[in-house]
Amino acid sequence: MRVSSNGQIKGQRYISSKSGVAGQGTGSSSVSPQGNYYGKHFAYIKDIIQKNLSYPYKAKMKGWAGTVMVSFIILENGQVKNIHVIKSSGYEVLDNNVIETIKAVAPFPQPPITAELQMPICYRLER
Repeated sequence: MRVSSNGQIKGQRYISSKSGVAGQGTGSSSVSPQGNYYGKHFAYIKDIIQKNLSYPYKAKMKGWAGTVMVSFIILENGQVKNIHVIKSSGYEVLDNNVIETIKAVAPFPQPPITAELQMPICYRLER
């Protein structure tokens, strides 16, 4: 089963928040236990990754920012595998940092079956 940042689960629509933006709140799905897993944990997983990102020094000094679209599989034991960048931020250092952060914050909540997630991870410099 896969879920993407726009809330699509295998052709069935699932929105994880009242605002209609996946990953920004909570939601539920009567579609399946897997759908319920995404509803309960997608926002948490995205949030824990974002909160644990460290802005690479080189990127900060050069003013690099961007969004990395990343995909990974969460196994039934909560561990991750097959982490890869679907769409680059344009900066290898930011892309690699997302991958390393996902590895560092795992394990995640255990899904009822192996689950593939796709989500955008944003790097922004505040002035």
